[in-house]
Amino acid sequence: MSRPVSTAQAQSMARDVLRVVDIDVPTDTAVVLTDGDDTGPHPEGHLVNPGQIEYAAEQFTMITGLSVDGDRLVDALPWIGDEEDQ
Repeated sequence: MSRPVSTAQAQSMARDVLRVVDIDVPTDTAVVLTDGDDTGPHPEGHLVNPGQIEYAAEQFTMITGLSVDGDRLVDALPWIGDEEDQ
């Protein structure tokens, strides 16, 4: 059984994998999931779709050789409107 990913770890890893696909999220901005069409900077953070995280994780693994589980990363990130984001 794998250990849970902390919020800080998930945010840091999300920024790292997204950077590989040219999505730069400032360190003081939260990566927040959305199922909507609008992505990018938003008052609640930088909005991304789960598919963007999964694709970026695959690319990160191919480029760096370091394995990142995109599904696990998605599970650890907040969704827009989550109580803990507000």
